[in-house]
Amino acid sequence: MAVGVPSRDAVTQVAVTLADEQYGIRACEIGRDVPPETDAVRIGTLHGFKGLEFQRVFLAGVSEGLMPHQRIESCRHDQAERYRQEEQRSRSLLFVAATRARDELVIT
Repeated sequence: MAVGVPSRDAVTQVAVTLADEQYGIRACEIGRDVPPETDAVRIGTLHGFKGLEFQRVFLAGVSEGLMPHQRIESCRHDQAERYRQEEQRSRSLLFVAATRARDELVIT
């Protein structure tokens, strides 16, 4: 299983939450420097999901202000083309992450 989130900060937050005594779930971060642990939940940014595949994928934080990030709102009127490009980039990342699931996909 893998959990995809929009930002690096969210990766850390999810990892800490899962490892908490209340849940006790083993988790490891998706990345080049981290060896894959088959018995751990893999956590990464949506960008980090490119080229990977998992039986189950849970995409968290897919909400306004996080996808696309609220920082691009300032571009909406002043830099309309940049805003459109950033919005399209967010859609593409979400699509790539969603298509990494073989059997089950949950988006929240």
